[in-house]
Amino acid sequence: MQSSQTELTTRTLSALLSDIEAGTRPRGGVRGISSGIPSLGGEHLNSLGGFDFSSIKYVPENFALSMNRGKVRLNDILVVKDGATTGKVSFVNSDFPYKEAVINEHIFLLRTKPDILPKYLFWFLWSSLGQSEIISNFQGSAQGGINRTFVDGVEVPVCDIDEQRKIVVKVDELFPQVSQTSVNIQKAKLLIQKFRQSVLSAAVTGKLTEGWREKHLNENGKLELEKLFGTINTGNLEDIPDTWGQISSSRVFSYVTSGSRGWARYYSDKGNLFFRVGNLEHNSISLKLDDVKYVKLPDKTEGRRTKLQPNDLLISITADIGRIALISSDIDEGYINQHIALARPVTSIYAPFLAWYLATYQGGWSQFVDKQRGATKVGLGLDDISSITIPFPPIAEQKEIVSQIDRYLGIAHQVELQIENTERKVNKLTQSILAKAFRGELVN
Repeated sequence: MQSSQTELTTRTLSALLSDIEAGTRPRGGVRGISSGIPSLGGEHLNSLGGFDFSSIKYVPENFALSMNRGKVRLNDILVVKDGATTGKVSFVNSDFPYKEAVINEHIFLLRTKPDILPKYLFWFLWSSLGQSEIISNFQGSAQGGINRTFVDGVEVPVCDIDEQRKIVVKVDELFPQVSQTSVNIQKAKLLIQKFRQSVLSAAVTGKLTEGWREKHLNENGKLELEKLFGTINTGNLEDIPDTWGQISSSRVFSYVTSGSRGWARYYSDKGNLFFRVGNLEHNSISLKLDDVKYVKLPDKTEGRRTKLQPNDLLISITADIGRIALISSDIDEGYINQHIALARPVTSIYAPFLAWYLATYQGGWSQFVDKQRGATKVGLGLDDISSITIPFPPIAEQKEIVSQIDRYLGIAHQVELQIENTERKVNKLTQSILAKAFRGELVN
């Protein structure tokens, strides 16, 4: 004989709450305040329903004391109210580390009435079903969010208090195992990032090819570079092999320019590829083509000036500077906006090595950061791109370095795919558990 399902009714979130509060911060913000009462924002809520206190912020004690609303208590549910993480929720458990804490203006604090358990409501809002209910009330553009009225639009499946308690106990028993797996996945992702960074650091300093260099090259390796460039400098960059030379980028690029303003008016459903900063990445030299724009070329002069060629390098020069992309031969015809510089290497340069050097923190990226200028809007000038120092191994070693980068990063990519597959399975299992709970099937 099959056991019956838990009986559920649907109620609005507003009917289940005794209070909904938003927080605030002092006029002028909290920059420079290093002690006081912790102030929580969206960045402090993690994806597992807990908290990330690695970069905690504070408000003065007297300010927190003056706050009539937004003071965190045990069993509160916190919800991000705006921005990219709108709807993210966390629960204030007994292990919350602060005796006193407040929320800022980007957080809603929810408190429940006696006929619903706070943890039960949290698990619902954290589930994919609850998240879809919250996001259905999103208003505005990408930087929009939810306002106080969202609680009228969220429907919650509710059972009697004893059944809620059973569901919470069951989910709390199952979730730590899933949660620990999720934590391990995040650690694995971080290790992959560190591995990539280590490979690139070793590549541009010569450590990646130490063994190869001993077998294939000797201290006369600079002669090849001198034939290409004439006199080369010993320079002052540290930790590069004796067989490498150092050359100013002014001798490496035959042409440096940037795109112009006003291309948005020429956007089209089809036409020529048009690249923006979002199509470039850090620690990569490949273009991101998942959100590419197309333009109809406005005038031939601009077309001649900024038309991309194979082996051209693209460099972001405003805001998030130092993103790099190498133009491959399969790009038919493309152009750039004013936030990107086009740097064309001389033909004797092995462009993939140059691209990786510029993309790597220990290489060109750190030099770009040192040269950025401006106060509120930082950026690079075209002369900055032509005035950095680039260490070059002989061409054969350049090609070996790129080959090894491709091999190691290829391995990292395969491991990352396995991690992502595991993460999908864990998320599916987690949401399956919660779906059963809120269909009334988990405890029968």
